Amino acid sequence: MCSFEGRSCVKLGVQAAGNRFDSSILRVPGEPDIERSRMSVHFRQFLPSEQMYSVQINRLTPSNPAIAAVVLGVLSVVWLFGIVATKLAGDVGMRLLHSPSLIIQALMLIVILTFAACLRRVFPVGSFLVAMVSTAGLTLLLDDRSMGLTPLYLFAIVTLAIRTQGMKLVLLTVLAMATDVAVTAVRGLEPTKNLGEVHTPQHLIIVQIVNVLFTYGMLVAFGLVIAKFRTYSSTSSAAIEQLRQEHEAKLNDAIASERQNMARELHDVAAHHLTGMLIQTKSANKVLASHPDDVQAMLDGAIDQGQRALDSLRQIVGILRLGEGDPDYPQPMIADIPEMIDGCRAAGSPLTFELEGSFAELDSAVQLSCYRIVQEALSNALRHAPTSPVHVNVRRDHASVVVAIDNEDGISTAAMRGQGFGIPGMRERTTLLGGEFSAGPDGIGGWTVRATMPISGRIIA
Repeated sequence: MCSFEGRSCVKLGVQAAGNRFDSSILRVPGEPDIERSRMSVHFRQFLPSEQMYSVQINRLTPSNPAIAAVVLGVLSVVWLFGIVATKLAGDVGMRLLHSPSLIIQALMLIVILTFAACLRRVFPVGSFLVAMVSTAGLTLLLDDRSMGLTPLYLFAIVTLAIRTQGMKLVLLTVLAMATDVAVTAVRGLEPTKNLGEVHTPQHLIIVQIVNVLFTYGMLVAFGLVIAKFRTYSSTSSAAIEQLRQEHEAKLNDAIASERQNMARELHDVAAHHLTGMLIQTKSANKVLASHPDDVQAMLDGAIDQGQRALDSLRQIVGILRLGEGDPDYPQPMIADIPEMIDGCRAAGSPLTFELEGSFAELDSAVQLSCYRIVQEALSNALRHAPTSPVHVNVRRDHASVVVAIDNEDGISTAAMRGQGFGIPGMRERTTLLGGEFSAGPDGIGGWTVRATMPISGRIIA
């Protein structure tokens, strides 16, 4: 494994203005500025929180249009017989009692009104015209306007205002009002009791026009309000869905980028190991030149395969880096964490650090992930709570490595929303190695980041 001796200390600092933290202070000199762009600026954009995407605007609209139509149909029948019950002493009540066929015809018209209401979403104009004609027929049949204006027809007027607009709405509303007034004129009914002094059809028509204007105006206005609310809620829902999709896409890109960065870093580690292997095998080849019978062929094969592996890895890293340079530098390991901690302390951050166990023979992928997790966790702690005591512990158990970063003062929920994809990145690194990751409040006012990875370091695809 390559040593880091001779490398300059990590420069750390906290900007004075607003205690804003620059994640570049956690970057080892000589590394390309990948971590800074990945974990500081590029991914930490102002994105809405996931709670925003859970907001849904409830609509009192049944999924099946027939439900409301049938309910209103039943209410219309109740409305019809309720009015009949109040007018048994009058001409209309007596006529209905002695003419069952009249009741059957009225019920058939209500069924037609119900069927038209079922089609209001598919044919809004046609269903309203059917409802208008059926209501006119029901009014003429029963010779009573109050019995003809069923809940189904009132609902049809509101639905018309919801589903049509502009001149079409104006023309249909005017047509319906004219039909209503015309039916009254054709019937030539005597005025009702509350209009006792009115005895001429002309006065009756004037009163009817005022009544129609008020009734239709209120119903159309109510429908327009509902239409406006639905438009607003639909636009809001579409905007929320778009933001959710954008956030999900960025999160997926962040995870994919984390995989690529990890693969790139692992390539550098493997390249250095392969370079050492080539040097050792070439040296062994020279030393064992006097015994070429068996060893020579094995060493030649090892040298050839090692060279091929190194060439392939360099091609992979050339694709992953997308035109970046290919500097020959070693990746940081657990042994380099104290250097990073010392730099944080020099910048005035109250940090404590414990390293327990032997890590010399630990898998390079695990060591690299431990370093990056500590780096990102410290970056978050210094950014959001620069004066809070932080304790870092890295220990090796029998079959795993545990990384724990405890921030005594914790991190606010608002700060976590603006934190971008640092935590998903740490979780992705841990998961790729078959480990477990958690980050959140510790229950006593602090914040804890904990990652447990098996020492085998086997990548899980």
